[in-house]
Amino acid sequence: MEEAGREQQNQDIEYLIASCPWPDDARSLIDDLAITNERRARAAAMLAGASRSMSKAVRRDPSLLGVLDPPADFATEKISLVAPDDDDALDSLRRWKRRQLLRIALRDLLGEADLPTVGRELSLLADACFIRALEIADEGPPLAIIGMGKLGGNELNYASDVDIVFVHEGDSAAAARRY
Repeated sequence: MEEAGREQQNQDIEYLIASCPWPDDARSLIDDLAITNERRARAAAMLAGASRSMSKAVRRDPSLLGVLDPPADFATEKISLVAPDDDDALDSLRRWKRRQLLRIALRDLLGEADLPTVGRELSLLADACFIRALEIADEGPPLAIIGMGKLGGNELNYASDVDIVFVHEGDSAAAARRY
């Protein structure tokens, strides 16, 4: 029975690849990562056609697909907004951001998050990155970052720039040196 289940899963993945708008890219990514799980294969197939940069990141670090696990947590809108705190803070923040962006994108591609949810999560991700960057800088006069436009309205999309205003106390030259 186990063999029959694996054979059915392989057929399901082959059907998924054949029906994908980008079958060559999908097959390449799925084969390169030796994906046998149908949900991961579907995510990889969608990702292969939607984002070359994220596909490359997953090829370099297949553990990034771990954002798909566990399904119960993945399917919820709630997201951890605490960026890691370690010695290599900026690199850690970049890795954390890339992983969270991939998680948001995969939920979007798999149809597990609607447009308002994706916009809200992208905005929350930007907020969390700004907060962590301020913590890393942690010198100089107090500073506030105010999100404007789509960021302020929690409506970011993948191509949005972030419009922000820096507000600080004290000397402008000291604040400019800090940031």
